[in-house]
This record gives sequence, structure tokens and C-alpha cells, in this order.
Amino acid sequence: MEDEYEVLCGQQPLLAVPQRSADGRFDVLRVLGGGSAAQVYEAVDMHSGEAVALKILAPDHAAPGSCGVAAGALAAAAEFDSYQALGATAHGDPGSCAADLASAAAHGIPFAYQHGVLTVSHPNTQASASPPRQPVSDPACPAPMHAAPRHDATAAAAAALGNRRYPYLSLQLLGPDLFTLMERGAFDASQAGRDRLAEVGRSMVTALEFIHDRGHVHGDLKPENIVAPRPMSPSSPLPPAGPPPATRPGAALDRQLPASFYLVDFGGMSRIDAAGARM
Repeated sequence: MEDEYEVLCGQQPLLAVPQRSADGRFDVLRVLGGGSAAQVYEAVDMHSGEAVALKILAPDHAAPGSCGVAAGALAAAAEFDSYQALGATAHGDPGSCAADLASAAAHGIPFAYQHGVLTVSHPNTQASASPPRQPVSDPACPAPMHAAPRHDATAAAAAALGNRRYPYLSLQLLGPDLFTLMERGAFDASQAGRDRLAEVGRSMVTALEFIHDRGHVHGDLKPENIVAPRPMSPSSPLPPAGPPPATRPGAALDRQLPASFYLVDFGGMSRIDAAGARM
């Protein structure tokens, strides 16, 4: 496993791992990456039993009781709203939820499950736990839909326990990002490498068109925000070099194929007007 300081670009990890969140909702297993603004952890949602990516926002290092937690919670809510605008959450029109989710996935947009404020232990303290809360199910949606924990403990009580409160989003768990794959030589001068790179480009055109057609721009396209699907890990074999040639006779069919890579991090997404200017 990579050193956590390496995958966090030299930043101190925000959470002790492994641990269970204080409300019993998430088992946090390991750090996946991040930097000074946010860190992403692999976790298990104890209500659904599903593996998720837990994006932890770190405004002012989310000191207990600081206004940074409230500001970060607003940022997490805004990013969740961005996923919702693209039909990539379980919280939408029940009649079209399944179709919206399927369309988003086919265009390289991952799912967002939930957002809120999480009480956890930082790396120098013990985690506390309480019984998990019950999920709220929506039979119209294939993705899990849960009531957010109420977080009854106050910031002062969390601090007294040596805990921290962090804004978070619970997201679809994916594989390594493009930067990691580049470092591993996934896009070398071989034909397979060139085909993989072409597939990245095709997937991103698919994702960006999907976003633009809905009146938005992503705003932060970079290698770290282009991610391969699971079950890849940084140590697993490289992804295949695109769909089999027999299924790709021409560009018209290419545009109908599902995206093989995902675009992530919608915290900077914004609306655009008819002329393409940001609103």
C-alpha cells in the first residue's frame, strides 16, 4: 500500500484509520488520496453495506466549533446539488430516478449518495461509536437513499472526546485517477497505451457534453479528476485499451458507447447561459 503522506501530497491525514464514525454510520478503512482542501477515504456505509468513497472537506482543518465546519457543510451541500442537477443522486423525481442514474453512469458521472457533517476521531485519538441509524428506502431508485445522521453531539462534546467534526460527501467508490495511471505507464508509446489515452479522451468528451447539455460547466478538468472504474486499484492490472475494435466501426457508434472513465469533483461546477458564459 502506498504511504498515506504520498497519496495525500504531503498533507497530514485528517482521520485515524481504520475507525467507525461516532454515529456508527461509516467504517472508514483507508485513505485514497487528496490534498489540503479535501481528502478521500474508502469506507463502508453500515446502513447499506456498500463500499463508498468518503470525501472529507477540511475548511481551516475543521477545528471543532469553528465557522469552518459550517462553511464546509455548505460547500458539501453545493457539490451534492451539482450531482443532483446531473441526475446522479438518489434524491430526485421518483418517476425518473432510475433512468437519470443510468444515464449519468453511462456518461461517466459517478453517484453521490449523501452529504452532512461527520464526527470522527483524528489520528491521535480513539474513535467512539454508537448504534447505526435506520436507512430510508426509495424503491424507485437503484442507489441507496438514506436519511442523514442527526449528529446530536455538539461541537463542544466532540472536542471533549478528542473528536473532530468534518463536512463530507458519500460518493461512488471508483479506481485510481489518471495521474496515478500515468505514473504507472498506462499511456506509454505502445498501441495499447495510445488506445487507452484515446479512450480517456472519448470518455471525457462524453462526460463534458452531458454536463454542458444540462447548462453547466465542470470547471476543474485535470488528471486527478479523471478516474478509472473499480475494481481497479493502484496495484491491479492496467485497464483494457478501450472497447474491442469489432464494436467500434465508426465515430457514430463510438459516441453511443458508455464512458470507460469517470469525471469527479463537482465542487466547482457552475451554470452557463445560452451564450456559454458562467452565471
